[in-house]
Amino acid sequence: MDPVEMENMSREVFEGLFTRDENVDPAIITNLLHERIDEAMNEKLCAPFSEKEIGDALFQIGPLKAPGPDGFPARFMQRNWDIMRHDVTRAVQRFFEDGIMREGVNDTAIVLIPKKSDPESLKDFRPISLCNVIYKVVSKCMVNRLCPILQDIISPTQSAFIPGRLITDNALVAFECLHSIQSGSAARSKFCAYKLDMAKAYDRVDWRFLEGVLAKLGFHHKWVQWVMACVTTVRYSVRFNGQLLDSFTPSRGLRQGLLFLKGSSHLIRHGFMPSYNCWTKHGERGVIMEEDEEGDDIDESYLDHFGDTFMDDAEGGEGEGEGEEEARDEPVDDLGRTIADARSRN
Repeated sequence: MDPVEMENMSREVFEGLFTRDENVDPAIITNLLHERIDEAMNEKLCAPFSEKEIGDALFQIGPLKAPGPDGFPARFMQRNWDIMRHDVTRAVQRFFEDGIMREGVNDTAIVLIPKKSDPESLKDFRPISLCNVIYKVVSKCMVNRLCPILQDIISPTQSAFIPGRLITDNALVAFECLHSIQSGSAARSKFCAYKLDMAKAYDRVDWRFLEGVLAKLGFHHKWVQWVMACVTTVRYSVRFNGQLLDSFTPSRGLRQGLLFLKGSSHLIRHGFMPSYNCWTKHGERGVIMEEDEEGDDIDESYLDHFGDTFMDDAEGGEGEGEGEEEARDEPVDDLGRTIADARSRN
């Protein structure tokens, strides 16, 4: 294939992947969420950022992490902090004051890392996003503010990457569930297990869904504005054969390597819960779930393992679970997600 054709193909693939599906309706899911952020939490989140917080955020970034399009690693600013302290601090504080991301700060390079020694198609490459240092500092400041309250707003079924929780907990519960189904004749005739892996889970996140989740959980409009500015002002350029191709502006998706994603991904998955249960609990998508007597919590019958992988134990006799097979056959659900059949099992 001609190198120019390969360049165009690479750009078109990612441009298509990050283009919003207009048929997605996030309100179906976000309307099921309840407020969890109180006024005291919002005051802490939206308080002015001090020079110390910004400096700490900078020095928490790996000094020799691959640089973004500007070409500067974090080490450059860390080594020259005494000289650049005022300019960096002012640039970050300006963003938090007016919520406007300056031109070029959120430019991002997509670099393709081969998954095997002889890649033959784009599926054989793992894309990573390289961001500029100023943007990393902004997102890291937000991560440091958000992390202390994650315990209070994230469901206990999500055990990954939350302080005080272990990702292995859900794996142990999953093994126990499977053992119970396999070892008991009664359980084997009544229950089945589904492991569903979401294809390009973060790349397909609808921005309206993210904004809706943040608003429904009770985050202050200023915090929502900051998050959406970080997400929606990105401009991608694919690095191909050492050269950056023409940039394009996406309309959906999150960068999985993004520092802010450390906190925001938990909120995304928190919003995924009701939609997935609408699939498995009732055999079809879009069915409103039952709440408990106080109307506070949504029934959770599955385990969230690694952010894009779910496991469900479904109960029922012959014919049950047909809705899940139909869901696997449908290309997109109400949030724009698709199921990776190669890694999904029942």
